[in-house]
Formats: sequence, structure tokens, C-alpha cells
Amino acid sequence: MGNDIVAYRMTIGLFYHKISLGCLRKTFVSFSVYELLAVLFTNISRLKLCIFNLYRSSAYMISLYILLLWLLLICGDIEPNPGPERTPEISEKTLSIFHGNIRSLRNKLNYIVDIIEDYDVVFLTETHLDSNITDSDLYISGFEIPVRKDRNSHGGGIIMYYKSYVRITRRHDLENCQLESMWFELKTKLRSILININYRSERQSSVYFWQYFDQMLKNALDENNNIICLGDLNKNFMSDLPSNIRDIFFISGLVNIIDKATHFDTRTGSTSLLDPILVTDSIPVLDKDTIPFDRGISDHDGTYVTINCGFSKRRTYNRSIWDYKKGDYDLMKQKVVETNWEYLISDASDVHVAATNFTNSFLNIASECIPTREVTIRCDDKVWYDSNLRRETRKRDRLRNIFIRSNSTSAEKKFKQQRNKVNNLKKQAKKYFFTSINENLDELKVTNCKQYWKTVNMLIKSDTPSHDLPPMTDPDHNFKLAWQHRLCDTSITLAAYNNARHGNVLQFICRPCEQHNWPAEPEVEPVREQAPEAVADIDQEKPRGSSRCHF
Repeated sequence: MGNDIVAYRMTIGLFYHKISLGCLRKTFVSFSVYELLAVLFTNISRLKLCIFNLYRSSAYMISLYILLLWLLLICGDIEPNPGPERTPEISEKTLSIFHGNIRSLRNKLNYIVDIIEDYDVVFLTETHLDSNITDSDLYISGFEIPVRKDRNSHGGGIIMYYKSYVRITRRHDLENCQLESMWFELKTKLRSILININYRSERQSSVYFWQYFDQMLKNALDENNNIICLGDLNKNFMSDLPSNIRDIFFISGLVNIIDKATHFDTRTGSTSLLDPILVTDSIPVLDKDTIPFDRGISDHDGTYVTINCGFSKRRTYNRSIWDYKKGDYDLMKQKVVETNWEYLISDASDVHVAATNFTNSFLNIASECIPTREVTIRCDDKVWYDSNLRRETRKRDRLRNIFIRSNSTSAEKKFKQQRNKVNNLKKQAKKYFFTSINENLDELKVTNCKQYWKTVNMLIKSDTPSHDLPPMTDPDHNFKLAWQHRLCDTSITLAAYNNARHGNVLQFICRPCEQHNWPAEPEVEPVREQAPEAVADIDQEKPRGSSRCHF
């Protein structure tokens, strides 16, 4: 065992004091903690003097090593006494869970999108949905198809959104049909976590609700002790809870981590905590707080928790791209002409080697004439994200880490101010982007067709992030080519597929036939005089390709 914290601080302070005074050449530190080490210290001092006489030029460095050795001896062992613990930082291996009482979701999607896009799993209660509202009507960009449990259009209801990289499944076997509740199992690299979302109406009996809730918890704890419970329970957790509820939490090991009011009664002005987040002690909580809602949207504030569970999500990656605008194409043409392409192909043993030789030679020429640069691909960024918003977001994350490490009031205030600033900037950037797009899109269609189609493609592209290029092989190491997926009969060859023309290809794919009699195609003999007439039929308003020809 090592010394107490006073001796530890004294030793470290003396070490820095000696360094600042520049007295490392003759450093004699007297410690009276262990009398049994006195002889060892004497021998070390004698050894130091001998080394000084031999290597005077390295006296400062040797004194530092000797002093570090003394400190390790005083501590006893470097593992049992490592010093103060470090608070874990927010990293990419975290997962954030959000809950909010939205009070009817169908007309508030635009508002909630700007709030929940930074969270991985989102729960919303009191959705007021029924079967007339489809999942496509509730789709939010960046999230998968939501999981719902509707009551009717006049009250109740729960919905869950999650990102594509989150492995979460619903557990119907843990749910109770008497409660408006859902259970989910979240799987990460380190552990499996059971998440429970509840909504208890004010009209529902408190006695029966907590009895059913206790039964669900017991069933879940029999399987897994990593549990997170959240939702609107309509029970003020800022006041003294009844003994039966306290007993449920005590036996289950659940602790509420939200310590602020989440419900604001506009009529009476009273506040209460109706939306707790209950976790077991095995859940590594890194951050938790409330998110303010506009009172015109809901009389509840949102809550969130960030946990460290070994969850890995790759949001950005670097890629090397060609900078074609700065290419020296005259030099490239010269190198292409000087290269003996016939020798590269004819000297190869087979077609694969010839293709490799040609590819490598051409890429070497391109790399000498066209510069490259490294870019950061952010798959999850929205089209309206700009550099200013990205910079303020990084500042918010830094203040968040400082607040978690220090846990001070001033750091918390700075973090929340920056968080609110980022949320407001997102709303402004999104509004400005789409306003400017609507104004300029019609003009671009007339003046710059290329930029017009580029903008349209950016707006209608898939919202599903693609972090990596898809593999060419399946898990069985078989190549999957694009044309094979279009065929019902895999025995059909590529040559037969390419010989199909126009409408015949649909019959060939969809109708299995042993023998196909393709209609003979008429022979076409081009006439020189017909060329101007054919060119005149081309639509001049269509966009042009890289060859500056219309298609």
C-alpha cells in the first residue's frame, strides 16, 4: 500500500519545486516515512555521486531519473497507488438516449427534428396517433422507420426513432398489455442493455400501474441487470414518493438521475419532475440533463442520458480525391504519348496482368500530373450544414467535456449557453438554406443547367449514410454483379441478357421460357443527308455530358 494523499501531494510538490529551482544536480530528498528504506536511499545517493563523477554532462538527466525512482519507492507500487482518477470523456464510443413528451406529434415534426438529430435513440410519448397516420408520414431524415405503439388520435401513444448504426430490437415478451409501455434490447460491444419507455395517464390508477411496473422489472432483472427506464410517469419525483414506489426502486436498484423540473403548469405556474430517467448502478452514465421545449409545443421539457457502453459509430472518414482543376493536362498528354502501351499489353502473360499493367501505368501518370488532396467525408451532415455551424458544434462538445470533468456550475452554464446557441444556429441555417434554394432554383434551371441538376441531386439523394463502399462479394466470397440481380433465372448468361432488346428484355426476365425467338432487327444504313435532320431533333435544353454532347 502507498502513502496517504498528504504525503503523495508533498512528494509531487517537492519534485516540481526542485525542478523549478534548477537544483537537480545535487538533489537530496529526505523522507522519514519508511525507516527500512534508509539504507537503500543511502546506497542510491552514493551511486548517484559515482555516476556524477563519470558522466558530469548528463548530471541533470541522471538526477531526474534518481528522483523518479525515489518517488516510485515512496509510493510502494505504481498500480495500487496510481493517483487521482480521471473522469471519462465523451468520445465516439458513447450512446445518447432522448425522451420528450410531445403532446401530438403529427404537426410538430419540423420542430422536433432540429432537437433530436444529435441523439442515437429517441423516445416520444403522447404522440396522439392512430392507424390513419402511416410510418412514411412520420419519417425523419437520418433515422430508421419508427417503432410505434398507438392509442388513438386523442391521447397517449409512444414512438421510438433510432439511427441506422444502432442495434436495437423490441422485446414484446417483457411488455405488459395493461400498460402503455415498450421494452427494447440494445446490444453493444461491451454489454446488452434493456430500455423501458412508459407513459402513464393521469386517469390511470397509480396502484395498478406500479404493480404491473414491478412485475415487468422483475422479469427484466431475471434476464439482465443493465436497465434504463424513462418516460412520462405523471409522478412528481421532486417530492417524497410513496413507500411502495420507493421499495420498487430500492429492490430493483433503480436510481433517478434527473434532478430538474420537467413539467411546467402554465395555469398555476407550478413545476414538477414527471419525466425521470431511472438507471441501475451498472449503467456507466457520462452525462444527463434536460432540454427546454417551446411552451407552445409542449408543457414538458425533454430529458437525455449519455452512456459509455463501448458503442462505436464512425461518423467521418478521410478520402483522397483528385484536384482536377489544378491538373497539368499538357504534361499528361505528353507522358501518355511517350508511354509504350503496346509493350505493356503484349508483354503480359494473360489479360489480367495486361489490365493491371495498364491501370498502374495510367494511374502513375495521373498522379504525376494531377494533384490530390485529403478531404473529410461527413456522411451524417445535412445539406444545410456550413463551416460556422460545424465550428460552433465542436466548441459545444469541448465545453461539454470540460463540464463533465470539472462538474462545476460555471462550466455547466457555459455548456448550456453554447448548446442553445448551436440549436438556434441549426434552425436559422436550415431556414436560410431552403429559402435561398427556392429563390435560385428556377433561375439556375435557365442559366446553369449543370448546377441546377447538381442541386436537385443533392436535395433528393438518399438520407441513409454510406460510410463505406459496398463490397463486390457476398459473405460466401461470391461475386455479385449488377446484371445478375435483374434476372429471375440465374442460369441465364450475360451474353443472352445483353442480346435482349427494349421490351423483349422484360419478357425474358419475368417469364421463364426454354426457347426464345427474338424478332429480327431491321438493318439500318445511315445516309449522310439525314445527319443534319437527326441533330436538329435533339433537345437543346437538356444538360450536356463531359463530351459537351447532348444525350
